[in-house]
Amino acid sequence: MLEIITNNLYIIKILLEKCTPIDAIRLSQVNKAIHEKIISSIHFTNELTKLLSVQLDLINKPQTPLNLWYMWKKQYITVPSCIFDSIANRDYFQLKDDKNSIFGKIHYLPMVWWLEAGCRAFKDVPVGDYQVYWRIKIDFKSKPIMFHSSVKIDGQTYVSPKLVLDDSQYDEYRDKWILCKTNKISLPKQILDRKENETMTVKCMLFNIDSKKYIRGLNIDYFQLVPSCVVDFHSNDPIVELDEFNDDQELYEKEDYKLTESSSSEVGITKDFGNLLIKDDYLNIRN
Repeated sequence: MLEIITNNLYIIKILLEKCTPIDAIRLSQVNKAIHEKIISSIHFTNELTKLLSVQLDLINKPQTPLNLWYMWKKQYITVPSCIFDSIANRDYFQLKDDKNSIFGKIHYLPMVWWLEAGCRAFKDVPVGDYQVYWRIKIDFKSKPIMFHSSVKIDGQTYVSPKLVLDDSQYDEYRDKWILCKTNKISLPKQILDRKENETMTVKCMLFNIDSKKYIRGLNIDYFQLVPSCVVDFHSNDPIVELDEFNDDQELYEKEDYKLTESSSSEVGITKDFGNLLIKDDYLNIRN
């Protein structure tokens, strides 16, 4: 049986696809022939290799084919908070060591009145449909957190509906790391059907800019882009489904209103486009 497996690249590819990351490492250590077959079956585009290499650098692992595959199967495209390009009120955040993070560091927010953090321009992401997840932990009950995502390709921006982690959900998950299943990136079929190895710029933000209440005890590890075709996505953390946010929706109980209302503005002309909104510019969030 071992000889059949060793000499059949198709079987190797099936095993590699079905294995957990750690089991694939163990499989590669069975013998030299299987190791070489596994290495020869691993192929990533240059764009994806660059993204995965950044993740490997952050955990001090060399860029080998097996490490690239391990990182892909374990984390897919992940953006840790330590490389976020946009954090409002950055002085209020603390970059802390955390053994519960694969990257070893997280951003911790003791308290702030309004919040905006993430990546406004995460470039060179392979074109495709993705599910966005955020790994966070909330130590204290505070105001709701909203999530926004958009992609820019060919000069056009596609915006996903905003989602909200309501403060009513905090009691169940308080002081626990959770994986919030947030925005879904779905592109038009004519873009997905192109054969070129195209890339897009992705924007993913976590925010709440109203001034009714403060937020405190927020831990941010990363957000990740998981291809929509992945059906066996697994997490050791609870996966929390979020609701779509309606701009007319009340976020607080009446007694929670403390200060005057503030608003967010969207820049650009918006049109219906399937389950997405299509805009001529990014969503700009401002006080």
